[in-house]
Amino acid sequence: MLPHRLSTPQLIDVLQPCRIKILPIIGINDLLLLEATNTAICEIIVRHSEQPPALAVNLRLHPCFYAESPCAAAPVSVSVSSIARSIGQGCRVYQALKVSKNACISQLKQGIDVTFIPQDERLLIHMDEPFLSLVSLEQDQYLTSEPSAISHAKAVLNQPFDYTAAPNQLVLELSELLQANSELTAFATQTALVQVPSLMQTIDKLLQQLEAKRQWVYRHYCVAMERGNLGQSANCSLGRQDAQRLALYEMLASDELTELVNMMVGEEGKSSLIE
Repeated sequence: MLPHRLSTPQLIDVLQPCRIKILPIIGINDLLLLEATNTAICEIIVRHSEQPPALAVNLRLHPCFYAESPCAAAPVSVSVSSIARSIGQGCRVYQALKVSKNACISQLKQGIDVTFIPQDERLLIHMDEPFLSLVSLEQDQYLTSEPSAISHAKAVLNQPFDYTAAPNQLVLELSELLQANSELTAFATQTALVQVPSLMQTIDKLLQQLEAKRQWVYRHYCVAMERGNLGQSANCSLGRQDAQRLALYEMLASDELTELVNMMVGEEGKSSLIE
């Protein structure tokens, strides 16, 4: 159980095949979702229902999420994405291993569909999300053959760069790069005493790659913030709408007025040079 991280249990009776949708709280910041992926997103425990012989589940969510009311669902067959649980057993939902947090956050914004299918005295829990993982409680070690800090850094570096991303999306990617760098640096400090040359060499290489990608993303973020249009310079003080408005004024103005404005601008430039 994770009482310090998950909400109060929500009892859901499973009288027939049903589906619940888990969504992030409306208006939540992406940086909070970035932190939420570091732990379990939800926990599901199977229990007796108050309407026997039906089963029920205790649903506990991360504070950044909420669950919509259950709705009817079509039965699903047992697959890799399904876990059969009996009374007293349960499972948790995590970000899948070796998956970028940025991609996982995009999936979380669309919602997580969890389907419950009653089968005699057991409950089939099904979730088909490519960037999330359904883990049974007794197998919830959530470990890989390599340290999680290294796995996270590789996932961040493996994510392709989106050249059409908005500035707020670039900020999220920068935050993820900094978080991966911080985790890897802390892990390197702990393992420095062990003196494992091969591991330290891998960490140094990953740190250099993270820094190189951070500089690349930061450069594109600065360009996106300072140069909204490739047709203008980066230090242009006019916004896109102001530039369009000025162009329309010049097109509609008479030749005499345009000549007068150009003359006044020229005289102002000469006076500023003399000063």
